[in-house]
Order: sequence, then C-alpha cells, then structure tokens
Amino acid sequence: MNKQRKKSVKRVKPDDYFASGPFEFARFGKLAIVKSHLTEKQIAEAQKRMAERFPALISELDALVSSIANQIACLPPVFLLHRAWWEFATATLGLEDKKADDSDRLATMRMIDYVQSVIASVKPETYAENVSEDDWAKLKANVTELFNRLTLEYQTCLTGYRKVKDPNLDMELEEFRMRAEVLWLNR
Repeated sequence: MNKQRKKSVKRVKPDDYFASGPFEFARFGKLAIVKSHLTEKQIAEAQKRMAERFPALISELDALVSSIANQIACLPPVFLLHRAWWEFATATLGLEDKKADDSDRLATMRMIDYVQSVIASVKPETYAENVSEDDWAKLKANVTELFNRLTLEYQTCLTGYRKVKDPNLDMELEEFRMRAEVLWLNR
C-alpha cells in the first residue's frame, strides 16, 4: 500500500513587516510586497488628494534640487568625489564595523553619480578649502531626501495627478512608467 505524504506549505516569515492603516508592507530579502485594503472609492479619494498635492511637491523638489546645487557649487569637486568614492568603497568592501546593506550601498553609489552630475551642471563659485563633516552630512541628507521623495511621494502624486487629468489613464502603462523611473532612480 502506497502512502502519500501530504505536502505541507512551508510558511516563510518576512524579514521586515509593517502595517499602517489599510497598507501592509513585507520584505523577503530583496523582494518587497505591498498589500492594500483600500476600496475603489478610497483609492479615488487618495488619488484626488495626491493630485492636489502635486504642484506643491514639485515646488518642494525644485527647492531641494536648488539647495543641493548651491551646496555643491561652493564645495571643492575633487574632495566631494573623493569622499563619495571612499564611502562607496568602504560600504562595498565591508570595511566598516557593521555590514552595509543594499540600501546603504545604493546610497553611497548615488552620492557618486548624483554629485558628479550636479558638479558638471552648475557654475562653480568660490570653493571652500575642504568639505567639512557638517557640509557632507547636510549634502548627503539632502540627496537622500530627494531620492526618497522621488521614489515614493513623487510617483504616487504624479499618478494621482495624471489620473485626475485623464480618468481613462492606462494604468498598466502608468505602472510601467513608474517602475521604469523607480528602477532608473535606484539602479
């Protein structure tokens, strides 16, 4: 007599889990899952609020980009890029006491890429002699804030704005646009 074993489904616990209101967020390694319990009416209301927020958000992002450009215009490019490269190397090679995770390594790579792009695009002013710890911390915080806001808040507000402007917006194409931009921002 052949006895078949029932295969049990193995439940895997997420590495991180967070719930807020109608949203659940779970991370399994590099895979992030978001689950929403919003109704269609709640989604429409949220998109309307995001569309209303969009113009103010654009102004805030423009001001943040201007602030970053003004900071970089006054700091010596060689020292900025040197600092950015060594932070990247330290995170990548694991030279710090704690092991850098993927988001830390991404942030250090972003500082090289974005700072280099801004250096190439701004008119230099009289440079400071060096990059102080305060200068670097402020610049790093501003760049981190910019990319965090572009990755989530900008994307949701832009989709809400586009949906309000065009109720027949192709949401599959919109999802593709959003994913492409987020991947480009966080490569």
